[in-house]
Amino acid sequence: MRPRSLDVLVREPSPTSERIQQVCQEMAEEEEAVAHLGTVVSMVTVALDSDTIANAQAAEGLWTELYLAAPVDYESVRVVDGLADLVYRDSSGLHIIDYKTDASIGDHNLPHYREQLTAYAELMRRATGEPQIRASVLHLTEESCSLIPIVA
Repeated sequence: MRPRSLDVLVREPSPTSERIQQVCQEMAEEEEAVAHLGTVVSMVTVALDSDTIANAQAAEGLWTELYLAAPVDYESVRVVDGLADLVYRDSSGLHIIDYKTDASIGDHNLPHYREQLTAYAELMRRATGEPQIRASVLHLTEESCSLIPIVA
């Protein structure tokens, strides 16, 4: 379950709890996921209160659901693509943030996320020529969120 409502709310300065509820409700209805509304509202609220989202909101540039793609020639793979949940630029460079809502992050899923975000960082380097790109997982639960650096 990806909290798409964050894509909208991250662009709004200090959304009220009513606004968070409204956007989450609209997205849950669109995705036919109203049964998960309480969980999504909690995760979005926690994320919006985080330093990571505050840094993104204060950044020089901010993009959500940014499509990344590039041709490659590796075995049977011809194109690598993906959707970065949040990208922002600050004085230290570009940051890619990927939201994850797994019950836990560890040996069972971190290798996949490391591969995914390393690819996103490479795609972003190819597109922008930026030498400094950081990529992290923002792990969201109903009670907390934690930033897990992947590419520094």
